[in-house]
Amino acid sequence: MTYSQSHFLLTIVWFPTAYPAESGQVGLRFHVPGVSPAQVIADGCRAPVSTFWSSAGSKIPSSMQLRYVRLARIGTDGHYASGTISYDSLFTAVTAGASPPKNPLQVAAATTLATSVPKGAAALGRIFLPEIAADASQTYWSDTDVDARSTAVATMLSSLGTVLGGPCIVASQGTQRHPAPISRAVTHVYTGKRVDVQRRRAKSLVEIKGASKTVTLPAGGDPGEIIDPGLP
Repeated sequence: MTYSQSHFLLTIVWFPTAYPAESGQVGLRFHVPGVSPAQVIADGCRAPVSTFWSSAGSKIPSSMQLRYVRLARIGTDGHYASGTISYDSLFTAVTAGASPPKNPLQVAAATTLATSVPKGAAALGRIFLPEIAADASQTYWSDTDVDARSTAVATMLSSLGTVLGGPCIVASQGTQRHPAPISRAVTHVYTGKRVDVQRRRAKSLVEIKGASKTVTLPAGGDPGEIIDPGLP
């Protein structure tokens, strides 16, 4: 994939305690121009992720335990930026979710990363985090539960933006009408009520979404469309 600019990619990796050889992960991209990854920056990301994971509001099942976060700088070609490497920061203490487990690793809750524009290139992204721990017989999670998850995700993204020095972004390769790749800052998030899996759901299924929760942007606010190829 071609990106509009070099950026940080933060990958969060977890595993089910009953099956430690398996793992799940989610990647978050951040607009942080001109900064190379370093161990101290990766280490700084652990606290916001751990706080989110173990909070009651996240509704992460207690069977899901954090393994590490990985920080890398991605170039406009989608590969590690020239001359850089990735840095892992391990969770040495047990950092597990706060709620009882219900389903296997593949069951997830889809949280949408939304921007200041409602549709179009780089308007929306989606991440798949562990299921919202609730009654396994439920077809849909409750408004209370999905809104709590969204608030917790928004808080984590706000904190990570402060640590990294730039906002979480949604990236697009561009469209036929507007071919230039662009990125936009994530300004709010919401979580779908439908029990999902870690893949994009079929387009024929209607999204039943919870309330939108605001992400606090770092100093400088929303940069708008980010089109700046050539930055390191």
